[in-house]
Amino acid sequence: MQRPRGSVHLAAAVISPSDEDSNTFTVNSATGEMFKLRASDARARHEWVSRIRAITEMHTMAIAH
Repeated sequence: MQRPRGSVHLAAAVISPSDEDSNTFTVNSATGEMFKLRASDARARHEWVSRIRAITEMHTMAIAH
């Protein structure tokens, strides 16, 4: 099992599927950091993007209140 390589603050982050291929997506943090990630296939990418967006929205709403 791989160890985590780091962490990303998701509040106010922007999660976007990549135009390069059907497996990659990016996480752009509010601090300006950009992380390019790769899922195993298009379906997995869709699941990752959807779930990370949901968590991002939750964290963004939490800091707004």
